[in-house]
Amino acid sequence: MSGGRVEEEKEHTKSEMLPKYPHHHHRQQHHLVLIHGIGHGAWCWYKIRCLLEASGYKVTCLDLKGAGIDQSDPNTILTFQDYNNPLINFLSNLPLDEKVVLVGHSVGGMSLTDAIHRFANKIHMAIYVAATMLEHGFSTHQDCKDGKPDLSAFGNVVKFIYGLGPDQPPTSAIMKENFQHRILYQMSPLEDSTLASMLLRPGPVLALQGARFERTADAADCVPRVYIKTMQDHVIKPEQQDAMIKRWPPSQVFVLDSDHSPFFSTPFVLFGLLVPVHCSPKGQLTFSGIVDVAPSEKGDYCSNKTGCSKHALGVLECIYLVKRHFWFHNNATVDVLNRTITEGCSNKDNNTGISTANYTSSGMKVYQKMYIPCVASLSSLAFIAMSNIM
Repeated sequence: MSGGRVEEEKEHTKSEMLPKYPHHHHRQQHHLVLIHGIGHGAWCWYKIRCLLEASGYKVTCLDLKGAGIDQSDPNTILTFQDYNNPLINFLSNLPLDEKVVLVGHSVGGMSLTDAIHRFANKIHMAIYVAATMLEHGFSTHQDCKDGKPDLSAFGNVVKFIYGLGPDQPPTSAIMKENFQHRILYQMSPLEDSTLASMLLRPGPVLALQGARFERTADAADCVPRVYIKTMQDHVIKPEQQDAMIKRWPPSQVFVLDSDHSPFFSTPFVLFGLLVPVHCSPKGQLTFSGIVDVAPSEKGDYCSNKTGCSKHALGVLECIYLVKRHFWFHNNATVDVLNRTITEGCSNKDNNTGISTANYTSSGMKVYQKMYIPCVASLSSLAFIAMSNIM
């Protein structure tokens, strides 16, 4: 993503381009379950979880077997069913009247597909983020071509571990540390890629390569799927993502100017794609830092029923926790926006609105500018375009 000011027209992505949740209940009723990719764990979603929970959503981040804080040795995980068992157990124990939104990153998409085939009646929607989306898993040569990373252009970048002996296929693998930022996180903050280098674990490649799914019911077709493409992805390249989308078309496709790890590189844009926003455009919190609520709209904006002000304040709190010294496009800080919204809603004068449209400040520090291109519209979703499904 290039630097510079965001063009005005890119600030206003239409609300109909958001993922369309079935049965539009109030957002607190949606439960999002986030599934990591190979070598990662629940920890990689920390920014997204913070943003979602601050906005009133219920969030579960799972560690699959041998990942995150799960102490299983990945070299003993030899089947995909064993690896994906934490998600299957979770869905099995859901109350009969509860459905969840599944979000899978990278090869975590295979976990979503497995769940769709087995628990379609418990899934509102499945969202694939830079993910492997193969209806039948790695069942054919074409599946492998479309879904498996080809990192040969970078050289010898993966360390394989042979848990069954040197004459057997590798049981686990991990990307060598000196290649991780260049391949996985090239658009992500250095502190995030450093954190990841400390937490990544070998992933059970033998189990993942054996992932194959058989259609057991047509009910799987009833689960809406959304695909979020990552255009600067070195792991699952854009052309591979396009091939998977064409072979098993989802109901919606979004394009994200991100590396393979948008939960680090573009967390606010990804957050916006994962949730529908129920605020009018002028009341939405965006990259611009402009909130412009007319006096006639203030009552609805500040009402607990719509949650727009509450949503904005929750997002601001999370931004502050993730990046304390942060400036929006208009040079407003998190504190300025927080104070403007809070004081505006506390002011019962019906002749005054809430606005930062005319806010100016000379407090912008030069070194902060490098962070701004990494942040896009929180609700209007700058830099996002809907792809046509052929």
